[in-house]
Amino acid sequence: MYYYVTTYSFDNDRPVQGPFGDFDACWDAMLKDAKNEYRIDVEEDGFTAELRKDHDAGVINLVRLVDDTDDDTTTWSAIEIPAHGPAKVYNVVGATMDCKNGAICPTLHGVSLSLCDARDVMRKVYENALRERGLEDNGTSDEDGNAIPGGYYTDREAGIYDYAEFANNQLLELETFVIIEGVLQGDGLSQVPNVIGCNVYVVGRKLAKNSLGRVHEKKKLEIFEASVYGVTLNADDDFVLAVTEDRMLDGEERNHFGRCAEYVYGKEAFLTLREAMARREEVAHSEHKI
Repeated sequence: MYYYVTTYSFDNDRPVQGPFGDFDACWDAMLKDAKNEYRIDVEEDGFTAELRKDHDAGVINLVRLVDDTDDDTTTWSAIEIPAHGPAKVYNVVGATMDCKNGAICPTLHGVSLSLCDARDVMRKVYENALRERGLEDNGTSDEDGNAIPGGYYTDREAGIYDYAEFANNQLLELETFVIIEGVLQGDGLSQVPNVIGCNVYVVGRKLAKNSLGRVHEKKKLEIFEASVYGVTLNADDDFVLAVTEDRMLDGEERNHFGRCAEYVYGKEAFLTLREAMARREEVAHSEHKI
C-alpha cells in the first residue's frame, strides 16, 4: 500500500494520507493536493512560488520565492508501506545556505523504506546540486590538501563548499544532505523533526566566566534560543540537534559567548517556549526533591 507524507519547513506537523492501491493513485492524489496549495499561494495569497516535481523519486516540492531565493518549502513524499513491513524509514534531509545573506532553507528530499534507496536519493540530489553550481565531487580539497570549492560524499551525508558573499567570500558549506532514520508509528509517521534552519528553545545551565577567563556551567537553569544546522540519531534513538548559539555570560560584565553545541530534541531542545518552560520547571522540581 502507498501513502504520502506532507512536511513543512515552517511547521513540525507531518500529516499522512492513504492508503492508495498503487503508486500512480498515490502520485495523482499528492499532485492534486500540491496543485491546490500552489493555487492558494499564487492566486489567493499573492506569493511567487514554484512547483518542482520528481516523479521517479515520488517527491513534490512547493517552494515560495522571496527575491528569487527559496523560502518556505512544502514537500509531499510518496512511500510504500507493506502490511507487515519494516518499521524503520530513512529521510534524506537537506539544507541550503544563501551565499548572499546566510539564510538557511531546509528541504526533505524523500522518505525511503531502505537505506540503499535513501542513498540513491541523496546521491541524485547531491550530484544535481553540484551540477547547478558548476562544481566537482572532489572531497573539497586539492592534491596538496588545500580547501577548495567542491563536494564530499559519504554513506550517510554529503555537502558542498563554495565561497559565501555574506562572509567576505569565505569558503563555507552551503549545501548539506543527511540520511536520518525514523520509525513508523501507529497510523502516521514519527520521523526526524523538521527543524533544520529553524530556531529552537533550549533548557540549559547558565554560563559564567571565572577569574581565569574560563567558561563554566552554573546550577541555575535558563531558556535560550539556538539555530539548528543539523540532526543526528544517537545510540538511544534520540534525535540530537546540532545548533549554533549566542549566549550571555554571567560575570562582572555580561558579554556574548558564541559556540556550536548539541542538545537532545524533546528533552533539552523544544519547538515552543511553552514546552521549554514546562521542562525547566520539571527539572527544577526534580532537583529540589533530591
